Amino acid sequence: MAREILLAENYSGLTMDALASALGMSKKTLYIHFASKDAIVSAIIDATGRTVRRQAEAAMAQWTADFTSVLRTVLGIISINVAVLTPGFMADIERFAPHLAREIEALKDRNIPAVFGRLIELGIANGKVRRDVDVRFVVEFLLQTMKSLHQTESLNRSGLTMQAAFEKALDLFLIGLLSPEGRAEYDPAVKPRTTE
Repeated sequence: MAREILLAENYSGLTMDALASALGMSKKTLYIHFASKDAIVSAIIDATGRTVRRQAEAAMAQWTADFTSVLRTVLGIISINVAVLTPGFMADIERFAPHLAREIEALKDRNIPAVFGRLIELGIANGKVRRDVDVRFVVEFLLQTMKSLHQTESLNRSGLTMQAAFEKALDLFLIGLLSPEGRAEYDPAVKPRTTE
């Protein structure tokens, strides 16, 4: 519930009073569990990152024989979670809590290499990703691309949401990364599968 309130109200609109009321507890009880609003937001960021990674890893473990299915599922998991980070939300958090914006960046630093590194390795093993790719370089390239495209200034210039920037960048990225067989199976017009 705290995540939904944060996303609806943005960082600057989230208050401990409103959160305690929505959770049906006193503000004093809320402070027993979290020392501050920042502690709550930090916990939300961390929990979201762990959830994305856990769901992506479960998807990769489940469909190891069908790379296109696992690719679509993992992209869907990530896309859903990126979609909630609107340009307004990011601008608000960058303005009022830059240390928390840095936590979101640190989350990308952890999750993109772990998830996409494993996904690329799985694709190579299944012949759907080119065997000549340097996995570490590809992951670093993707990480830096996503971090750059998700900056507020970049989103404002492109007129895209974080989700649209993520999806467009991945379509371009995958065309160069996939083997001819992988490209034949991957159609960017097909929306990723989501798990809910």
